[in-house]
Amino acid sequence: MESTILMNLLRYTTGVAILIAAAAAHSFALDNDISGIAKVKLSGWLTQDQIAQCKADARARFRVHLISWLDEEKNLKIDTTANLTNLLFGTFVDSCLSRTRELPELKGSFWTYAYSIPSDSLFTMMSSYNDRVELLATDSWIRLTNALSRNDYEEIYYQSVEVIARTSEYIGPALKIPGDTTRSLLDTARSALKSFLEKISIASSAQLLSGKPGMPADSPPVMTVTIEGHPFPGLGMTGFIPGGRDIWKGVSDNKGQISFENLIIPFAKNGTLIYVTPNLGRVLDNRWHIGVRDFGIESANDLNQSFFLKINRPSFSLVFDASDPDPADTLPQDFLSGALIKKFLEDSCWLDSSLDSIKADLSISITCRISSANSEALDAGEARFEGSVAILAPHLRPPRSEKEPFYFEKKYDEIPYGAAGRRSLDQHVRMSVPLGVFIWDANVKMHEAVRKVIARL
Repeated sequence: MESTILMNLLRYTTGVAILIAAAAAHSFALDNDISGIAKVKLSGWLTQDQIAQCKADARARFRVHLISWLDEEKNLKIDTTANLTNLLFGTFVDSCLSRTRELPELKGSFWTYAYSIPSDSLFTMMSSYNDRVELLATDSWIRLTNALSRNDYEEIYYQSVEVIARTSEYIGPALKIPGDTTRSLLDTARSALKSFLEKISIASSAQLLSGKPGMPADSPPVMTVTIEGHPFPGLGMTGFIPGGRDIWKGVSDNKGQISFENLIIPFAKNGTLIYVTPNLGRVLDNRWHIGVRDFGIESANDLNQSFFLKINRPSFSLVFDASDPDPADTLPQDFLSGALIKKFLEDSCWLDSSLDSIKADLSISITCRISSANSEALDAGEARFEGSVAILAPHLRPPRSEKEPFYFEKKYDEIPYGAAGRRSLDQHVRMSVPLGVFIWDANVKMHEAVRKVIARL
């Protein structure tokens, strides 16, 4: 009997030891691998959005670890401040992730996701990746050389961009021209692309983009791209508001022409400047915006174009509903009436108020609720502001609607008595919320939500 108990105990302790050893080995392996780990706290069932966000966070951390490993172990520095290098390095990261171990784990109220790859496996994969990139760079260089001998400008453009991209994508020393170790592929391709760009001319039929935000431009101008007097097809152009997002992209057709007929006028102030610049990144990926300087080229030939927006201000109707369950709270009347948000929409969003909700371009509905320290649910000095902004745009092409929630909470400090002989400094009085100040702060959050919704229209 005793021998049986001892045998079972031995088996149990051996099994536990194996599990502990396996867990320790897994932890050690993960610690010594190139990895990216992220977790999300769950308040219910795990959603697809949470999974996607956790994977994105894990990818970002893997990328940081990979850059550090390349620097410390291989003495290879990745310039992630350079737009072209940064985007191309992303393709290497994705290639690495396709070969990593993916380690999802649910523990308690947290779901964890990790990417992990041993350093020796990564080195082998990087060598294979570089071999493929070098082969592509060499092939594009041969095509570029042939195009230069024929003065084939379209091919010169595409292949010089390809050579620069592939040599920038290569993770290691600069690639050299096959058979000539004194010249780099990168510098030679840049020289060819610069020479090409300095022969390009771009002209526009007008410099004004007019229309109503959310709608196609009225009488859109046309740009014409030529090289040595002949139409040049295939040049990508991108339009953007300085400091903002891209709002338009186009490419020259067989006549060298690029029309703004696909431009949707952005919600912006009248007179806003729009820059339109060559987008060489389109050769690599239609989603990318990579300019001339991102390819390391300084050209005396300025190919940038400038346009001004002439805005026909859209109209809006407003339904504003603010509530406060505590009758003791006194809210500013210009806030309760919606006068403050209406002024913001007119002065800062460049909209015109309309009394006709049916004909209005935008139907804006804002609901909000204020809870202050007088409420039993909140601590002294605390206030909460929450609600949502919804915009219906039935007359836009296509019609669309957007909604954005907002939330703001703030606790105001309690005030100690400082008068000697009355109360000690460590005693506090119950602090009521200065609602005027709170509403001013909360309005900022509501304005941010309005801008986000309009930006998505």
